[in-house]
Amino acid sequence: MSDTKVDFSMDPPPKEDLVRILQGVQWDAKDEAIDLMITHRPHPSLMAMWAILMQEKKVVGFATLYLPPPQSLQTAPVFIGNFVIERALHGSGRGSFLLLKIEQWCSQMQVKLLALQTLESSTPFFKSKGFDANLDHSEILFKSLV
Repeated sequence: MSDTKVDFSMDPPPKEDLVRILQGVQWDAKDEAIDLMITHRPHPSLMAMWAILMQEKKVVGFATLYLPPPQSLQTAPVFIGNFVIERALHGSGRGSFLLLKIEQWCSQMQVKLLALQTLESSTPFFKSKGFDANLDHSEILFKSLV
């Protein structure tokens, strides 16, 4: 995977890359849905950061990280949203690579907890990477980085 890297950016990948990847995994890739994905924040105090998976200078996956305010970064979880890899790369280790790079970046930022809401089909993947359900919110998985 020497030709694979993850870039972290405040800017999303190009819209055409988002559409291509989302259509490939059969997500609703209409303009309104993509625009909402680009601008959405679960809460106004959260900042969006994009983890963009690149292979041979081509966007092949992405995740949106919703960061709490800087003063809360070490105590509040970073929420991972829209974790998507090109369908042709499922099972290739690229999803694990993207998640590892996200965890490394969060550790450098002294983030102590990750959270995400998964689809039923992706829950086994995230549980195999150490995420677990909080009993009160079984659809939301957490992972401690300490």
